[in-house]
Amino acid sequence: MVKANKLTQLQATKLKEPGLHGDGAGLWLKVTEGGSMSWILRYAFNGRERWTGLGPYPDVSLAEARDKAATWRREVRQGIDPMQVKQQAAAVVRAEQAKTVTFDTCAERYIESHRSGWKSAKHAEQWTSTLQAYASPVLGKMDVALIETAHIMRVLDPVWHTKAETASRLRGRVEAILDWATVHRYRTGDNPARWKGHLDVPGERMKAGREHRVPLSNAAVELLEQLKAVKLADTETVFPSVRDHKPLSDMTLTAVLRRMQRSDITVHGFRSSFRDWAAEATDYPQEMAEMALAHIVGNKVEAAYRRGDMLEKRRAMMQAWAEHSL
Repeated sequence: MVKANKLTQLQATKLKEPGLHGDGAGLWLKVTEGGSMSWILRYAFNGRERWTGLGPYPDVSLAEARDKAATWRREVRQGIDPMQVKQQAAAVVRAEQAKTVTFDTCAERYIESHRSGWKSAKHAEQWTSTLQAYASPVLGKMDVALIETAHIMRVLDPVWHTKAETASRLRGRVEAILDWATVHRYRTGDNPARWKGHLDVPGERMKAGREHRVPLSNAAVELLEQLKAVKLADTETVFPSVRDHKPLSDMTLTAVLRRMQRSDITVHGFRSSFRDWAAEATDYPQEMAEMALAHIVGNKVEAAYRRGDMLEKRRAMMQAWAEHSL
């Protein structure tokens, strides 16, 4: 019987001489002239000698190399050529990789297929530059079939608050490319970059019947960052229920107040407190505080002319409110 396990961990660590150093039972530690080391296994299958690598040392430890060698020898005894199995598995991986089409590839093909129909070469250049600047750093190397809403938001969020028009064009271009990818069967399902009924905040959910944007204070952003570590993976809700992963109900905060034995205050009272603070302790305009609470400001004539929502000014107000509340 061939003696195995000749090497010790200390011997393997100290080997410097180039060549093959045997551990027994066909397992060798190869040392090159440059000093790199790797495991080699020699075995015979159907009377034919074969050599295969089991990985570099010390990434693959002595114990791991022996386990791998034992597994290969067991397969040989069962009439299986482990090298052939390894080659077949690698071929499957290569075939799957060949099927993978990245977002950047789809973007290039989309632009090329539409270039002749666009009015000028500048239009194609704008598409290319916008996508390369904002979409490619996040989506570029991704399999287009795996792109989801969360990835789209990673692209759009940094742009939306500073370059709204650019963000709108960017979203439309990403949507068009993903639609193209679906038509060409590179992906299936809904388009995660679709705006209507997907990325927009439906006005019908608000009392005023319109979108309500909320600027976040530094404390709110810090809280959201902390939530990433404990957030449930199967929901996009910011504050999900532990039981069914749906958004928390208004009764959840009421229950918190009850546990605190604070029957003297209500959840809605937090909104009232903010409004009183803004009016009595600050110089912020009345309409700005009303906007922060998603209240309709002014009459119909004034509303028709007031198109903005004072977002940046409200951002400073919410930061002041956060500092006052801490």
